[in-house]
Amino acid sequence: MSLWQQVRSLILNRNYRDSQVNFPIVESPKSPVSGLLYFVARHFYIFAATATAFYILIPSFPYLRSNKKMFTKRPDKHTTGLINLRNDCFANSTLQAYSSLPGLTEYLNQFISEFEKLAQLMIKHNIAEDLKVDTSEGTKSRDKNSKFEIPLHIALAEIVKKLQETQMTTRTISVWTFLHSLEKIFDARISRSQHDAHELTLLINETLENENVKIVKNYRLWCSKFQDNVHAIDELESIDIPEFPFSGLILSQMRCLTCSHVSKPSFSPFLMLTLHTPQKVSTNLESMLEENDSESIEGYQCIKCRVSKIVENEMHRQAQGKSVSPDEADFINKLKELDSDPQLSINRDLESSLEDYVKSYKKME
Repeated sequence: MSLWQQVRSLILNRNYRDSQVNFPIVESPKSPVSGLLYFVARHFYIFAATATAFYILIPSFPYLRSNKKMFTKRPDKHTTGLINLRNDCFANSTLQAYSSLPGLTEYLNQFISEFEKLAQLMIKHNIAEDLKVDTSEGTKSRDKNSKFEIPLHIALAEIVKKLQETQMTTRTISVWTFLHSLEKIFDARISRSQHDAHELTLLINETLENENVKIVKNYRLWCSKFQDNVHAIDELESIDIPEFPFSGLILSQMRCLTCSHVSKPSFSPFLMLTLHTPQKVSTNLESMLEENDSESIEGYQCIKCRVSKIVENEMHRQAQGKSVSPDEADFINKLKELDSDPQLSINRDLESSLEDYVKSYKKME
């Protein structure tokens, strides 16, 4: 009998004898090995079916799945990506930075909403073209468009919305849908070899600010023109145009390390604050601001220190009985008044004659 026939007979629990040779079947129920083989052979199909079912069903058991695999199965795990067809990395990084700012999203939503209210008000009250103001002069932007429109705000809002939308499948878009809007505003072409993300971001900020200023000036002009129209004024007062979020002021002030007096503060507007890259493995924004907060200026001559030294030297000379001319005495008295002023700034401009006297003073002992 063949091996297959023997196995088949064993599974079917049949005794068999070879037709030519008789093999006595010796039962040994006391043997654990033979009993186990007998049990496995008899229940082979049951084991196979159980193993197959376990293999199929085990991934559906929640307590056996890892958190990492569970989150990768989320239907909204995808995000919109920016495709790089040319040298678009500089523009892609700029738009990705804009899309990650919740404050900018809130500003765009509010500004466009208030602009639409103004546009409806303009149509409702037949506001003439000559009431629109020209903001091309006195602005930092190179955009000379004085029309009552905000094309860059709308273009930026559209692409930011696409980047922030929940996606169920993989999606890619091109940054050039936005850049073409920028080209149309300036009636110029952006070079395909452009690689300066800093310059592009600054240009976008300037254009957005110019559009904001243009709408604010129109709004204020309308408020002054419609003082006698109660209904129009009520509608205008209900409109709240948000401030441009990227505009700010930098306060600059010098402090003398010798006398601790300070200079007059100066304020300069900015749309982008440039910080030096720290020579560290890791840092945070607060530390970077503190490190760029001050710098030393070598060779600067403090007016307070110079005046104090002259006054001190002249008082010492006067105690020694040395006299000065009437004109020089007049200068010294003026310097004494300045020295006694606690609000004297270290960069105060002196009158020309007094400044010449301070510069030419050479009687230090």
